[in-house]
Order: sequence, then structure tokens, then C-alpha cells
Amino acid sequence: MGLSIAEFRDNTGIAEERILPVEGQIVPLRLLSGMDVKIVSVSMMPEEYLKKMLAGVTLVDSPNIHPYANAAVVIDRVAPFSLRVIQTFVLRRKLVEFLERFDNVFQGFHVSHGIAKKMPMIVVGEGPDQQFYVSHYLPPIVEKGPQGTYLLDGQHRCFMCGRVGTTIEAVKIIGVSMPPRAELLSWDQTDLVDEKPELRVIGGDPYLFRDLDRVGVDG
Repeated sequence: MGLSIAEFRDNTGIAEERILPVEGQIVPLRLLSGMDVKIVSVSMMPEEYLKKMLAGVTLVDSPNIHPYANAAVVIDRVAPFSLRVIQTFVLRRKLVEFLERFDNVFQGFHVSHGIAKKMPMIVVGEGPDQQFYVSHYLPPIVEKGPQGTYLLDGQHRCFMCGRVGTTIEAVKIIGVSMPPRAELLSWDQTDLVDEKPELRVIGGDPYLFRDLDRVGVDG
């Protein structure tokens, strides 16, 4: 991801000295689980922290446009297959990775296991060189705007929960100012595949792509 904690602070306005190390790197949770680091803290993400993170999201090619700046952010349980989606596929390999590795970084901490009930969290690891690494876990992100309610991020987690018939915690962003980046699909229009297809979304506008990396979210 290549985002320093200093850059993260600049992009979001988050200070939170009690939670974040002064220096270090923001890395995706999926990478942190495979790194040679000691997990030193796992903490629930404060509500204001989450709101500032999302308010800092811009469009990839328009850093002055913040689609969530005036939106409401709530945590809500959703029925995955009731949502429309953007991506045309679900990747088998990623499902296996979730099953085998997702909970690794949470071992030894009293948090809910699995993905269905996991709330927003901040994970801090320390490497052998005393470098700090921070990962953010967000439940699936759901946008609600003029085009309806749809899944922006977290399609694989929602697929797994939907297949076993359970709901999942989600970050719901209400009052999004920008349209979705591509055509909205039903789950029946998606395929379970071994390799990513050439057609990953249908139609749409790449300039509407949300830059989640900018705020340390592995979208």
C-alpha cells in the first residue's frame, strides 16, 4: 500500500496518539497476517476515527472530491444477498485465503472470531526492526445513494456469509454524493471463478473509482 502513518494523518485529520504509533506504515490486514511481526494491540475502532477515515476518501483521479464528506456512517447488519454488487465475479482463491488466514492476527485477543460479527478494528504489529505496522479492519462497505443500496467492498466475505445463510456486520454509508462507478448487478449476474475475468465490472465510469487506499483501507 505504501502509506506512512504521517501520510494517513494528513489524509484523514486523525491524530489518535493513544492508538496510532508516531511513526510506521499502514499495511493491508491480509499482508500483516503473513509478515514477521508481533501483534501488540487489537482495538475497537472509535466511531469518530471511522467517520474521519471515510470522509478522507476521494475519487482516484480527483483528490479534491470527497464522496462521503457529508454522508452518515452507521454499523448495520445486512443480508448479503439482498444487496446489489458491482464486481462480476467471486474468486475461489480469495475465499480459501479468508478461511485459512483471516483470523491469524486476532489470535490471543478477546474479539469475535470469523467474519460475520467482526466490527471495525485497528491492529498494530511490531517488526523485528522495531518498525510499527498498522492495519485497519473494516466490515464490508455498503453505499446508499440516489441509485439505491449496494455493496462497494467486501464481496467475498458477503458471498461466504450469504452461502451459509447468515447476516454480516457492514459499514453503511448513507447519503453518498456520487453515483456508483459501474452498473449495479444482482448476485445471479456474478460468477464463481478460478481466475479474475477480463470483464470485472459492466459499464460505468473509472473516474468514479473510490480511492480507499488513500485512507488505509484495502479495498
